[in-house]
Amino acid sequence: MKKVLVIDDTSEIRMIIDETLNMLGFFTLMAEDGETGIEMAKQQLPDLIICDVNMPKLDGFGTLARL
Repeated sequence: MKKVLVIDDTSEIRMIIDETLNMLGFFTLMAEDGETGIEMAKQQLPDLIICDVNMPKLDGFGTLARL
């Protein structure tokens, strides 16, 4: 099963993406900000990362640069 990490600061968006990907057979990991997402990516090694651009603390571009 493919792992997808979703990084988004909006819980409703994370929930919608989670439900949709689960229905399609993907295992999802959820992170509420870029810092948490980076740590999860290092530990879980997802096959795909879906990341919001506009987030507090560390935005999507900063997250991408650090990954």
